[in-house]
Amino acid sequence: MANKMTIAKIKAIQDELQATFAGIEAKYGYKMSFGNTSYDSEGNFHTKVSATKLGSKSVEAQRYEGMAGFYKLPPLGTEMEFGGKVYKIAGMNTRGTKILAEHGEKKYLLSTEAVERTWQLICLKKEKGLA
Repeated sequence: MANKMTIAKIKAIQDELQATFAGIEAKYGYKMSFGNTSYDSEGNFHTKVSATKLGSKSVEAQRYEGMAGFYKLPPLGTEMEFGGKVYKIAGMNTRGTKILAEHGEKKYLLSTEAVERTWQLICLKKEKGLA
C-alpha cells in the first residue's frame, strides 16, 4: 500500500509541522510540542499538540507540583538515573499515575512508585553522607 503510515513518516511530518510552528511560537509566545500519536492501516494518524505559554509551567508540571507532597516525590526539575540514563522530572500525566520525564529531546513516562523509591534512596544516601 503506497499510503501506508509508518513511524518514520509520522516523524517527518511532525518535523515539518514543528518548523511551521516556529513562526507561530515567536508571534504568540508559546512553545508547541507533540504528545501521543497513533495511526491506522489506512494511512491516517492522530497526534496531540500542546501549547505552553513561554515563561509558564505546563499543565503536567502544575499537576506534578500539586501531587509531589502526597507521593513524596522530588522537586520538579530533579535529575534522576534510571536504567543507566539520566532523566529530568518534568510533570505528571493526566491520571496522576505516571511521572513525565525528559531524556534529551524525548519525553517518557515513569512509574510514580519507581520515582518515589529512587528519591527515598537518594535522600537516605545524603543523610548518611554517601552521596
